This record gives sequence, structure tokens and C-alpha cells, in this order.
Amino acid sequence: KFRGKKGKILPKEIAVADVDHHLVGHWVIDSPFPYLDLPGCWRETNNKLTTRHHGIEWFDGESELQDVLCNVRDIAKNASHIFTLGSEDAIFLQSLTAREVINLESLDVWREYNAKVEEKILCTLHTIKNSITEKDYKCALNVALK
Repeated sequence: KFRGKKGKILPKEIAVADVDHHLVGHWVIDSPFPYLDLPGCWRETNNKLTTRHHGIEWFDGESELQDVLCNVRDIAKNASHIFTLGSEDAIFLQSLTAREVINLESLDVWREYNAKVEEKILCTLHTIKNSITEKDYKCALNVALK
């Protein structure tokens, strides 16, 4: 996960789908402050995530963080449960939405299902980055629609 000035989680990409695998929303979030305002340790962490995991650069993004968080809260108003991958994301979403959040990584049935699904659905940003770099960067849209 990208980190902000004080090491707090800073989402760069959020995708939301309903339980029937219909896309509800997808955002790549703009940086909330200049890259050089980050402490060196968090710059290094964020750079490693960019090159090894999701391919999203600090300056990539078209959506303001506060707008995205408001959208996610509005979407979650009608949800009784929210599913995500990763305990840190689960804690973040639970504090954001005041809903029960289930970490799918903790469920054996999810791991078995995920291993069988081979279809890749990528956002435009990841489609371009993956083809240019010949890498297989992780896309939140693909995870949400599984």
C-alpha cells in the first residue's frame, strides 16, 4: 500500500463491484501532495510498490482522494458486508464505512476460487502499463470483478 507523510495508508486505486460482479466504480487517485514532501523511507516503499506490484506512479491518477472516499461511503450505505483482500485494507474500509468488512484472504474457499479464475479484466491504465512494460501489474478492477 502507498504511504502518506506519516506512514498512514494512502489508496492509489479503488474498485468496487457488487456481489453479482457488476462494476460499481473504479478510481485511480491523484497524489494529495508533491512526491518530494514524502519522507525518504516512504518514497522508497512507494517506489517498490510501483515497480514490483501495481505499476501506478505517485503522480498517476485523475480522482481526488476525498471525492473517492465520499463515493465509497455513499456506495457502502446500502451494504451489510464489504469484502476486500488484506487485513490492512479491511481495517481501512471498516473505519471509513462503519460496516463489517471481511478479508477474503482469510477464507479458504476464496483462495481455492481465486486459483481457478484465469480471466484478467484490467482498467485502461493497467492495460497500457502492462503492454508497454510487458509486466503483469496488479489491477484493483481485476480483483473486484473476480
